[in-house]
Amino acid sequence: MSHQVDERTIEIIKLLSENESAMARLYGLYSTHLSNKDFWRDMEKQERVHEQWLRALLSSSLDDNEEVYFDPDHFNEIAIKSAINYVSNMINKEATNHNVLAALSISLSIEQSLIEKEYLSPFSANSPSVNHILSYLQEETKIHIGLIQDEI
Repeated sequence: MSHQVDERTIEIIKLLSENESAMARLYGLYSTHLSNKDFWRDMEKQERVHEQWLRALLSSSLDDNEEVYFDPDHFNEIAIKSAINYVSNMINKEATNHNVLAALSISLSIEQSLIEKEYLSPFSANSPSVNHILSYLQEETKIHIGLIQDEI
């Protein structure tokens, strides 16, 4: 018996992965022209790892008896699409920004909104490894907030 993930859950996980990718692109952009390049490179790498973790939730690496559950009543798809659009717009605007404090403030706002919206709370799984990934992503976002605050 193979694992089953419904289409809506797949689409939501893809959106969340796309959001991580957009964040990585923004941080990568910052690393090219802001003075604290190493900070932004590290943040970009971490976002790329988060993107991979989300994709892993859908991969064939799940054991046959593992399932990812999603509660659509507790997720605002429009909000995550808006977040992706916002980050994409910021990438276009920030191409010429050389203000480290502004970049940090924008990044802090984005990361905090993910925690406030509890973007991973609608997910659960019958697998300790999948639940670990979900928990780790939540914690990593909190860590990013702390890193950005420390940088400010």
